[in-house]
Amino acid sequence: MTTAQRAAIAALIIVGLLGAIWAATGRVATERSNRTVALCLDDLELRELAALTGQTPQAVLSRFKSAGATHVAVSEQTLGQFLQTGQLQLRQDPQSHDTVLTGDYNLLTQFRQPLASISGAKLVGPASIQMINGRPNPSGPYPFAGLHVPSAVPTMVNLGLGYDDTVVSAIKQAGLFVIARPMPDLLLTPPAIENSMLRARALGSIVLFNGVSVSGGAKLAKRTAAIMQRHGLQFGFVELVPQEGAANLASALKYQVIRTHSISQEEMTKTSPSRGLDRFVLGVTERNIRLCYIRLLLSPQPDIVKANLAYVKSIHDALSRTGYTFGDPQPFQPVHLPTGALLLLTLGVVGGGLWLLHVIFDLPNRWFWGLMVLGIIVCLGGTVAAPGLIRALFPLLAAIIFPTLAILQVSAQADRGAPSTHPVACASALVIVAALLTAVGGLLIAGLLSSSDYMMQIAQFRGVKFAQLLPLLIIFIVTLARTYAPNTRSAGVSPASDQLPTDNSKLTTDPGWPTIRAGLITATDAFVRYWHAIAIFVALGAVAFMIMRSGNESAVEVSSFELRLRALLDQILVVRPRTKEILFGYPALFLGLSLLLNARRRGAWILLTFGSIALISLTNTFCHLHTPLFVSLLRAVNGLWVGLLVGILWFVAKLIVERILQAVWWNNQT
Repeated sequence: MTTAQRAAIAALIIVGLLGAIWAATGRVATERSNRTVALCLDDLELRELAALTGQTPQAVLSRFKSAGATHVAVSEQTLGQFLQTGQLQLRQDPQSHDTVLTGDYNLLTQFRQPLASISGAKLVGPASIQMINGRPNPSGPYPFAGLHVPSAVPTMVNLGLGYDDTVVSAIKQAGLFVIARPMPDLLLTPPAIENSMLRARALGSIVLFNGVSVSGGAKLAKRTAAIMQRHGLQFGFVELVPQEGAANLASALKYQVIRTHSISQEEMTKTSPSRGLDRFVLGVTERNIRLCYIRLLLSPQPDIVKANLAYVKSIHDALSRTGYTFGDPQPFQPVHLPTGALLLLTLGVVGGGLWLLHVIFDLPNRWFWGLMVLGIIVCLGGTVAAPGLIRALFPLLAAIIFPTLAILQVSAQADRGAPSTHPVACASALVIVAALLTAVGGLLIAGLLSSSDYMMQIAQFRGVKFAQLLPLLIIFIVTLARTYAPNTRSAGVSPASDQLPTDNSKLTTDPGWPTIRAGLITATDAFVRYWHAIAIFVALGAVAFMIMRSGNESAVEVSSFELRLRALLDQILVVRPRTKEILFGYPALFLGLSLLLNARRRGAWILLTFGSIALISLTNTFCHLHTPLFVSLLRAVNGLWVGLLVGILWFVAKLIVERILQAVWWNNQT
């Protein structure tokens, strides 16, 4: 690579980093300005706890308020509940054959509007009834006072009719905020949604929808959003709990939502208080959660109230120590990526792409400058004409380019070096260089994705599996080809052999595609030993496991040992690094580079491919925009130094095993 080419690549990457700083400024300011968290309990569980212990609901509410709770979620009462408890009864008008809901007339008056908005119900009062000898005239026009509804209404058992005024009053008297939980079933028209939101607004400013959908679903999301905005209602968006239409509603609200985390009651039967504490604290500090919906511990225990009070207080105190305040939460301020920042960021990706292509193909001068001009034109045109496409494509390109570039660049440097007298220091330095180069790509990705939809995790980085698999494949092919490239061998030495010439100049592999192609041909012709097959099988299994474990909803359950290890690392390091980085990725990368530095090629390409998992994971860390940027940076730093430490321990263990095997072999020989 010429000096001019190096300068051009460096300029493009520096420009990209300036764009990343520009984008990060607005994002960090938004993250730091929103520090108010809500600790919400469930009304039905609180009343159940009061009944189990013989206390009044008011007394229980006051005690949880003292423990740090700020909100109570109240579910909307349904028609089925009122019929089941006998507060409403079903009759049939013998005159009109109408279905009539009868009961307390004040209750019927309260339910007239919600039923009318859905079914056109008509309320008939006692004054309209014709009386004969003090009794309703069965032949008159209205023999029963009540709500006359279509015959299909009694089957609508999930129809929400309102909230218990007594319960709401008790919560507010205890000094707690109320969160409405409307029943979205059967809210299929704008008038029905309007009526439901009016009832919710009478309780408070936040709505958490019951069930598997939001009011109006996906088709009426824009109408629902307009109604909520008109009434000043905030949407509690529950992470990892799919609700039909939730993403559409969040989009219609311009992503001004309150991220919510909850542990289901089913999970709570298998979750310890310490694990629940960890989940809520990590949710707030690492995933922008601002509403903690805390389900109570209702398993048998000596003092169930005391245990739950301690549980809520532990969450409150842990968040308080980290600088959060408590009250009515608000959505994050909107975050937008300026067009100028988008252009700078894409130029940084182009710089990384040119570098990678040159490392692999040793681009001729005219190809290098031609591709550079083409890349700049694409960036300029795409930023103006198709910014959405650019923001979808370039993060994926950066996720592929920079981990691949980092491995190939540092391995080439190690391969060119003479056998090192300080392999630990040199290998450590190369690992740090690889991590820094990968972090550049991570920062470019974070900048490209800096917007409210990604911060609220409504939109997510696409192509995660592809961005994990393709770098591994490229690294595997190129490092294998470099290992078996003919010009790395001295005359008369078999390509499959690990014997290398001591002349440093002969260790240098000529760059470019012809050399890689020749190396691949040699590798396929070489004898495949059993240890090669076993190593490849293990590596493929590890890659498959990593891909299954990736994403927000892993297909592989986390083991109890790993959960305990994570909790320990969280306590020690504040922000824990990723397990695959510190136990496998960085140690394998460290060992692979140390082998190359000492001119020992056997297994180096496998270790480098396996070690690339750490850099791919590092890139993925910056793809999580719902995690504050400083948390991602600290996680990357912790992963690097802990992984290096484990790698050094691996290296020492390898030396010890080699010394033992040499001693055994020498004794057998003598």
